[in-house]
Order: sequence, then structure tokens, then C-alpha cells
Amino acid sequence: MSCSIQKKLHNFSIVLLKIFLQIVILLFAICVVPPILVVSYFVGKFSKKNQIKIASAVSFITWQIFNLIFCLTCTIETKNIPKDNYLVVSNHITAIDFVLVNNINKHMFSSAKYAFKDSLRVIPVFYQAVLLLKFLVLSRSFEHDRLLIEKYISDLRKEKLPLWFVLFCEGTRFDEKKKKEADEFCKANGMKPFNNVLCPRYKGFSIFQQNLKNSYIKKVLDLTFYCKEGSFSAFDMLLTAKRFNFKLDFRIVDLNSIEDPKQFVEDSFRRKDMIIGRWKEKQN
Repeated sequence: MSCSIQKKLHNFSIVLLKIFLQIVILLFAICVVPPILVVSYFVGKFSKKNQIKIASAVSFITWQIFNLIFCLTCTIETKNIPKDNYLVVSNHITAIDFVLVNNINKHMFSSAKYAFKDSLRVIPVFYQAVLLLKFLVLSRSFEHDRLLIEKYISDLRKEKLPLWFVLFCEGTRFDEKKKKEADEFCKANGMKPFNNVLCPRYKGFSIFQQNLKNSYIKKVLDLTFYCKEGSFSAFDMLLTAKRFNFKLDFRIVDLNSIEDPKQFVEDSFRRKDMIIGRWKEKQN
């Protein structure tokens, strides 16, 4: 059998395995998650901690299957991140960056939390699962969201949940159209445009950082992702055998030492911009 045929058969088997794992996730979401949501709702009436344990178990199973799919064709080049609670700041390179974050979160796999749009409430089961998993649901109205974030952080401080709370400060994933819009914003506000990331928003990080001061979350995990192949999509991960290689740089910053959250966010993304630029130069 020729090498080309063997390669095609190998790739075909990988795609079939990915489809099988997606069917497992779908069946889990349809058959298992709804009754768990009901049980969790009633458990939560008596014990928030046990409700969170149920949510963590659901999260662990779901993320593990997604991670299996990801690892079939993708690798991330990085060092191990120390186990701890973090406020995470990351650049946004794909529609499924949560898969990248969960892959590097070796020690607290089911503890990553994200912010979602309130508009997702129209998706049955998914929205209820988001609430069960203690994700933050926002409306995109800053004054309203400020109160939601402050209440969310207050609850975190009381419950002391193991946590990676992930912020994508660019607000949307990087592409050329968004890059042009971000450049125009920078020029209009007297800022130097970025090359490899979008101009970040700082208000969300500022609220988190100010309200988490002197709490059990003492560190900011600053992540910089880069895809060597240029672009990566959900379709690539779920339905192709294409190989993708990612690079990750991270640094850990004392949350309480940050005096100016706005400046910290800008400096963070200037740093990301420089790191990605260097990676591109080496690759070329």
C-alpha cells in the first residue's frame, strides 16, 4: 500500500474518531445533562457547595472529551503552569479559544470560567448549563454589567471556588477586518496601533482586579497564544485531520501590585504584540 493511501486512511480514521467523540458529547448533552440540571437545581436549595461539585463533574467530562478531540491533531508548545487560582488575561485568536485554555489548565481542568452573552438564553440546555457551571452572563450594557460582575465576584469571595476566570480583553477574535477597525480606534484616540493583536478593552479587567484585591485570587495569568498555521477554526478541529501547532507564552503577575489596571492591560497587549511578532519573524 502506497504512503499516500496510508496517509489518507489515517486521516479518515482521525475524522471518524472526532465525529464519534462529538456524538458522545451530543448524547451526553441530550440524555445526561438535563436530569443533572434538575437534580442540581434542587441540591442548590440546600447546599451551594454540592451544587458546584455537580457542575464541576459535568464540566470535567465535557472538557475532557473536547480535549481529546483537540489533541488528536493539535499541539501547544509551552511549559507547565503552576497550580493556583488566577484571573486570566488572554489574546483572542479563534472562536474556540476555550479549548486552548482548557488544554493548558492541567491542574484545575474543570475550574475555568468564562463570560457569555445574555442572548444565549435562547439556546435550551446550553444556557442552563452555563448557569450551572457558574459562568458569568453579561448583557453588553456596561453599567448593568458592572453590577453583575461585582455581585459575581462577591459570590466568588464567599464560596472560594477553585478558579481560572478567563478574560479576552480584545472583545472579539483577531482578523483583518477587526484589525482595521482597531487601528482606526487607536488613531482616533492618539494610540500607536497594534500589529498582531487588537486594541484591548480595559474596563472589565479593571472591575475584576479592583474587586479581587486582597482575596484568595492573588495572581494574574497573562497568556499569549499563536497559531503557526495562521488560522484555526471549529471546523478544522472538529471535522478535519489538519495538523495545527500552537505556541504559548505566559507570565504570572501579582494582582495586588497592579496600580493602574488600564495601563496594565495596554502593556500586556503591547507585550503580546511583540512576542507574536518575534515568533512570526523566526518562523519566516
